Amino acid sequence: MSAVLFDLDGTLLDLPVDIEPARREVERLLEEAGQGGPARPLLAAIDRAAAGDPGLRAAARRILDAAELAAAGRARARPGAAAAVAALAQRGFRLGIVTDNGRACLAAALAAAGLEGGWHAVTRDDVERPKPAPDGVISAARALCPAGGALWFAGDSPRDVIAGRAAAAQLPEIRLQVVAVLGGHGGEDEIARAAPDHVVPDLEAFAALVCAR
Repeated sequence: MSAVLFDLDGTLLDLPVDIEPARREVERLLEEAGQGGPARPLLAAIDRAAAGDPGLRAAARRILDAAELAAAGRARARPGAAAAVAALAQRGFRLGIVTDNGRACLAAALAAAGLEGGWHAVTRDDVERPKPAPDGVISAARALCPAGGALWFAGDSPRDVIAGRAAAAQLPEIRLQVVAVLGGHGGEDEIARAAPDHVVPDLEAFAALVCAR
């Protein structure tokens, strides 16, 4: 079985979250709970500061959910995204998303970007650890390729590459190829240091690479 897995923000689409007001609100919440300090990066800081306190973690994550949901209607597809997804679907690839964004914003963001479809999606709400931990990639890979097979994972940041490579090491039954798509959140040099299997300039080039194999 062959499948393709995408990161969401910065790879499939751009989600223009106004993160600073959310960060300040989270920092106030954490400070009131005796966990003060800068919340950077935000998701990791929430999970670190609220470790052992599920209620605090959930409250802080709801603030992030609200910020993402407010931005979801303004999401825009990345260059070549619609054409790449259409070409891969036409070839019969199963399609998935693995993202550190929350499920609350997912459907609205995909709809705004014109990328609705039969996605298998794994969000931060579905796994214990966000990227660069491999949890989400592993979960999505096992769902998309339950009997093994080939899986291509496209991401735009070193965190995606690290997560994909760690997942590949734990999934010997799946031929997982990690592809870095330039132009998103990661710089070319830092992506190269993370050592993806392939680097492409955009999603149309990614689709061409996958379809040629």
